[in-house]
Order: sequence, then structure tokens, then C-alpha cells
Amino acid sequence: MERVAAAAIIDAQGRLTGWSEGARLLTGHTADEIVGRPVAGLLAEDVPPGVLAARSGTVALRHRDGHRVEVALSACPVLGPGGEEAGHVITATVPGPALADQAFQQASMSMSVFDLRQSYLRANDAACRLLGVSEESLVGRFYPETVEDAEHSQGFLHHLRQVAETGLPVRYESFTGTPAPSRVHAWSIEMWPLRDVSGELAGVALAAFDSSEQYRARRRLALLNEAATGIGTTLDVVRTAEELIELLVPQYADFASIDLLDWVLGEDELPMIPDGALTLRRVAHGSTQEGNPGVAVHLGEMHGYQPSSPPARALQEGGAVLGRTGEPDFDEWLAERNARSPEGRPYRVGVHSMIAVPLLARGTTLGVAVCVRSRHPEDYAPDDAVLAEELASRAAVCIDNARRFARERSTAHALQHSLLPRGLPGQAAVEVAHRYLPSGSLAGIGGDWFDVIPLSGSRVGLVVGDVVGHGIQSSAT
Repeated sequence: MERVAAAAIIDAQGRLTGWSEGARLLTGHTADEIVGRPVAGLLAEDVPPGVLAARSGTVALRHRDGHRVEVALSACPVLGPGGEEAGHVITATVPGPALADQAFQQASMSMSVFDLRQSYLRANDAACRLLGVSEESLVGRFYPETVEDAEHSQGFLHHLRQVAETGLPVRYESFTGTPAPSRVHAWSIEMWPLRDVSGELAGVALAAFDSSEQYRARRRLALLNEAATGIGTTLDVVRTAEELIELLVPQYADFASIDLLDWVLGEDELPMIPDGALTLRRVAHGSTQEGNPGVAVHLGEMHGYQPSSPPARALQEGGAVLGRTGEPDFDEWLAERNARSPEGRPYRVGVHSMIAVPLLARGTTLGVAVCVRSRHPEDYAPDDAVLAEELASRAAVCIDNARRFARERSTAHALQHSLLPRGLPGQAAVEVAHRYLPSGSLAGIGGDWFDVIPLSGSRVGLVVGDVVGHGIQSSAT
């Protein structure tokens, strides 16, 4: 395929007397600069003799900026009044594909052209690389014959036929791979009708853009939105940890666990992270395999992490730590886990990547979350660490809120019980018995009070009152 690029007029003496806009674009010379000059000044090398005789052929020109431009020339003589040659009209074409054709062939996205029977007419380089075949092996073949994914090809073929039948463009998103988000390959596909010079529908063109990164970014955002509404629905430490597990498995991990420092579940606050081996309590875990087969630590059990293990490093460093097969710390951690639970073969087979992230809230370390991948084919990557830290941060705040609530309630109960009377002053008017039943509020305490007041004349005042509100402040008041 050739494209006419330029035209010029040369007189009998070889001087340029006419210069087209295409010639300016091809050589960089304007008409003011070039008209009247010898045409030989444009040549990058001597013209081959055969070109002069045949009045056509390939000639090398010199661009205004110095680079070489090869063009195919064709000369048509211009006759004078007596029939003699008075000059020539020269047309120059650039051999090879036109610029638009080059743009199609070299586009970074996959582009193809089909006839109305869904057979290939063209396929650019990106499409051929994607399919692993040459354009010559595709042209003329029915689309379903060229792909192995039958399910994906059926939807693709449906849209090709839809455009061919309706003449209307279609834009949609297509997915290949397994349902796990990390394995899904997303494509943004646009198909549009092609019409010939008469306006008749002649084919269907398509462009497919790999939108996997955008799809995964949307999935990460959706996961964060789920975390905002699904974590912290109760003021219970263990339940909050379970809600985080439910969010992580199976979307983000094949197995996940939450281990908390023991003081988080108690009344005393000891936020310091000790040196050496760390001991934590397992409060929640979950697996893609029903029943968590082969789990190494059971719920409620205390267990330790060696200082070099990814979970211990995450606690010490205050950030997510990634591990994968072949790394000494990961292999040592996995071997130590398998030694604790040798029957846990369903868990350890295929484990190739993990991420440990600390649970940090208000500057205090509460514990660590561990996520493991075995069925997910992709290792955890740095962007997964960012997501894990964000999810862990939101969960940690909710766990800390539950911890603070439990601690405040325990403190308020202790205060209230300390205020209950050990006995009543004696008096002759009545016999008095008392009993206190805590309120049904979440805090579990209130500002209720009573008194027995001896009065003159063998009388007594029995008084019951209530301070508005609940909690420590009401009890103290």
C-alpha cells in the first residue's frame, strides 16, 4: 500500500518551478526556499540510471534537517507549444504502509478487524503477541477456531455478531481466569462497525485494552468499603477479629489468622512489645478449606513467634512484612508451623506467599494479622501490603474501641460495687432489706442510689434516686 506524499514541477534545465504542501511535509523545505533551485540539491545520492530511463523508481532525498528520506518517484513530461519536453511533473510516494496503517499495526492495545462472518481480516502486532500466532495464520479463520477459552469466546462471538447485525458499536468489560480477584484478567473491549464507500456494512473492528490493574484497584477499593461497614459492628474484641477474617478469606487470602497480645483481652494495659520470642493468643482464623484442616494453633491457645519470623518482624517494625517461598525467614516460619501440626498437610501443600501486618491503633500495638496464599497463584506484592495495612488499621481501631469499652465497663463495675453499702444503720421504725440489680444498658451500670433516713417521732425516710446517664461518670456522681 502506497501513499502520495508530494508533487513538484521541474523545468527543462532541472530547476524547481512548483512545490506542493506534501513536498514541504516530506522534505521540510518551504516553497519560498526551494522554488528556483536545482533539483539536484535535494538528492542524498546520485540517481540510479534506470530511474532516468524508466522515469520511475526509488530515490534518496535529503531532508532539511539532514536525515535521509527514500521515496518512490514517478515523472510525467510536460510538453511545450511545439511538442517538445519543457519539464516534468514529479510525484513522490513513501513506500510501505501509510501512517494510519502503521498506527494500527504498532498500537499498544490489541486491535483486529473481522468480516461479517466473524473471520479475521486483520490483526495488529499486539493481538498476534497476545494469541501467540502470526497475522498470516489468523487471516481468514473463524474467530472461535483461534482461541482455547470456549466460555470467553462465546461472549466475544456474541458481541461480534451483535455489531455485525445491528451496525451499532458495543463497549463492555470481559474477564478471563478464575473467580479469585488476583487471577482475573480484565479487558475493556470496544467493537464498532466498518462501512465501505457506499455506506454498506463491511466488517467489524475491535480494540481490547488490558484493564486488569484498574479492575484490581476497584476490587481493593470495594474491599475497603466492605471493611468500613462490616468491621466493628459490635463492641466485642473477638467478634471484631472474626469480622476481619470474614473479609480477608477468600477474597484476599486462602488462610488468615488474628493473634492478639494477651493484655488486650484483659483488664491491665501493658502495651510494650517484648524483645525475643513473642507470645500471643489466637482469637480468630479462617480458611478456604472448610473446617480449617490442619490448623497449627487452635482458638484461644497461646503460641509464640520467633524474632526472625515475618509476624514478629511486623510487630517490631510496625509495618507489613511479605514472605515467599525461597526466602529464609519464610521457609523457617513455615517449617516451624508444620512441625507444630504435622497432620496439617492440606494447609502446607502449595503455600507460596504470606503477609504479616501489625494491628496498630492510637500508637499502641494490639497484635498481628497473618494472611497466607496457596490456591491464589500470585504472590503478595507491595500494593497488597498497602491494602493489608489499611484493612488492619481499620480493624485495629475497632478492636481497640471494644477493648477500651470492656476496660471502662470493668472499671465502672468495680467502682459501683465499691460504693454499695456493706450494711444499714439500725433504727426502730422499720426493718430494711436491700438488693441492687445493674441496669440493662451496654455499660451495665448507672447512677441509681437509695437511702434510709431516721426521722423524729419514730419515723423513717425511704429514698430512691437516679442520676441521669450511665457509666463511670454517673456512678461517681
